Amino acid sequence: MNVLKLTALFGLALCFWACNNENFSISAKKTVIFDFESSEDAGWTGGVAEYAPLTPPDSIKLSIQRDTLPTGLDTTKHALHVYSRNIGTSQFTYIKKQVGGLTPGNTYSVILEIDLATNYPQNTPAGMSVLLKAGASLVEPVTSTDLKFNLSRGVGESDGTQMVSIGNISNGTARSGFVIVNKQNFSKPVSVVSDKNGAIWLCVGIESGYKGPTSLYFDRIKATISQ
Repeated sequence: MNVLKLTALFGLALCFWACNNENFSISAKKTVIFDFESSEDAGWTGGVAEYAPLTPPDSIKLSIQRDTLPTGLDTTKHALHVYSRNIGTSQFTYIKKQVGGLTPGNTYSVILEIDLATNYPQNTPAGMSVLLKAGASLVEPVTSTDLKFNLSRGVGESDGTQMVSIGNISNGTARSGFVIVNKQNFSKPVSVVSDKNGAIWLCVGIESGYKGPTSLYFDRIKATISQ
């Protein structure tokens, strides 16, 4: 039997095995994009953590909802609008979404790319002291009973093992006005193991050292999940 026939037979055998093995994937990469133009993308939820214990919860006024982009941008397009108010020295607001369709128990590398509409000028307290964190986890991101956030996120510009810092929320200009800026963790992907159902949690956090409201519009969130 010549080499050509052996190659053909091997290719057929591989194809047959792949078609009958549900854990086999031709591509080791999964890309998920949320642009919030469809109501199906509005399944992101979230919470608030790391605030002072005596803070009245209703004073934070957390709101996470699909909305149109603000005036100054294309108001025919939609985004995920996240609003919260920090009345203390620090606060961590986060949004989360579970993504499935992965191989159970596999280790994945996750990169999040975010198009963010923000109106906070650079070199201002809000623009510089409110930071973004991005990452992924096996367990659901939640706030514990003692108001702590359950993922390793690092503090300030430092990175955690499950979330990393991707910069501040400034619009990159010296003036207020909404601008869409791109934030991502290309240089420091997060490693995560999928659960028994082949799912992981994506998480984006807003770490605020600014006393006052923070209002941001997530125009697009793209997750690249690779083996």
